[in-house]
Amino acid sequence: MRVSYEASVCVDCAMECADGTSARVEDPAPGDADLLAAAAATDGHWVIGDPDGFAWSGCDRCGTRLGGDRYAAAVLISEEAR
Repeated sequence: MRVSYEASVCVDCAMECADGTSARVEDPAPGDADLLAAAAATDGHWVIGDPDGFAWSGCDRCGTRLGGDRYAAAVLISEEAR
Protein backbone atom coordinates (compact mmCIF):
# COMPACT_ATOMS: atom_id res chain seq x y z
CA MET A 1 0.00 0.00 0.00
CA ARG A 2 1.12 3.54 -0.66
CA VAL A 3 -0.14 7.04 0.10
CA SER A 4 -2.29 8.28 -2.76
CA TYR A 5 -3.75 11.46 -1.27
CA GLU A 6 -2.79 13.69 1.68
CA ALA A 7 -5.25 16.03 3.34
CA SER A 8 -5.99 18.19 6.36
CA VAL A 9 -9.37 17.17 7.80
CA CYS A 10 -11.77 18.52 10.43
CA VAL A 11 -12.60 16.69 13.68
CA ASP A 12 -15.88 15.30 12.30
CA CYS A 13 -14.16 13.83 9.24
CA ALA A 14 -11.30 12.49 11.36
CA MET A 15 -13.86 10.58 13.46
CA GLU A 16 -15.67 9.26 10.36
CA CYS A 17 -12.38 8.17 8.80
CA ALA A 18 -11.27 6.47 12.02
CA ASP A 19 -14.54 4.47 11.94
CA GLY A 20 -13.69 3.15 8.47
CA THR A 21 -15.83 5.39 6.27
CA SER A 22 -14.94 5.12 2.57
CA ALA A 23 -12.83 7.81 0.94
CA ARG A 24 -14.75 10.87 -0.26
CA VAL A 25 -13.54 14.39 -0.88
CA GLU A 26 -15.80 17.36 -1.64
CA ASP A 27 -13.62 19.02 -4.28
CA PRO A 28 -10.47 17.04 -5.10
CA ALA A 29 -7.57 18.69 -6.86
CA PRO A 30 -7.17 17.88 -10.57
CA GLY A 31 -5.72 14.40 -10.92
CA ASP A 32 -6.75 13.32 -7.41
CA ALA A 33 -10.28 12.28 -8.38
CA ASP A 34 -9.08 9.11 -10.15
CA LEU A 35 -6.89 8.11 -7.21
CA LEU A 36 -9.72 8.65 -4.73
CA ALA A 37 -12.14 6.67 -6.89
CA ALA A 38 -9.64 3.82 -7.01
CA ALA A 39 -9.22 4.02 -3.23
CA ALA A 40 -12.96 3.83 -2.70
CA ALA A 41 -13.34 0.93 -5.14
CA THR A 42 -10.50 -1.15 -3.71
CA ASP A 43 -8.95 -1.67 -0.31
CA GLY A 44 -8.02 2.01 -0.05
CA HIS A 45 -8.71 3.61 3.30
CA TRP A 46 -8.11 6.77 5.29
CA VAL A 47 -5.39 6.98 7.94
CA ILE A 48 -5.53 9.79 10.50
CA GLY A 49 -2.28 11.27 11.78
CA ASP A 50 -1.25 13.95 14.23
CA PRO A 51 -3.21 17.15 14.84
CA ASP A 52 -2.25 20.08 12.60
CA GLY A 53 -3.72 22.55 15.12
CA PHE A 54 -6.51 25.12 14.88
CA ALA A 55 -7.28 26.49 11.43
CA TRP A 56 -9.84 28.58 9.58
CA SER A 57 -9.02 26.86 6.28
CA GLY A 58 -11.54 24.45 4.77
CA CYS A 59 -11.52 20.73 5.45
CA ASP A 60 -10.06 18.83 2.48
CA ARG A 61 -12.61 16.03 2.90
CA CYS A 62 -16.02 17.63 3.53
CA GLY A 63 -15.26 21.23 2.56
CA THR A 64 -16.52 22.90 5.75
CA ARG A 65 -15.04 26.33 6.33
CA LEU A 66 -15.83 26.38 10.06
CA GLY A 67 -12.80 27.07 12.24
CA GLY A 68 -11.52 24.22 14.35
CA ASP A 69 -8.85 21.62 14.82
CA ARG A 70 -7.46 19.96 11.71
CA TYR A 71 -5.75 16.57 11.51
CA ALA A 72 -3.24 15.22 9.02
CA ALA A 73 -4.82 12.45 6.96
CA ALA A 74 -3.91 10.25 4.04
CA VAL A 75 -5.62 7.74 1.78
CA LEU A 76 -3.72 4.49 1.32
CA ILE A 77 -4.26 2.52 -1.86
CA SER A 78 -2.93 -0.85 -2.89
CA GLU A 79 -0.30 -0.93 -5.61
CA GLU A 80 -2.50 -3.20 -7.76
CA ALA A 81 -5.30 -0.60 -7.90
CA ARG A 82 -3.19 2.00 -9.69
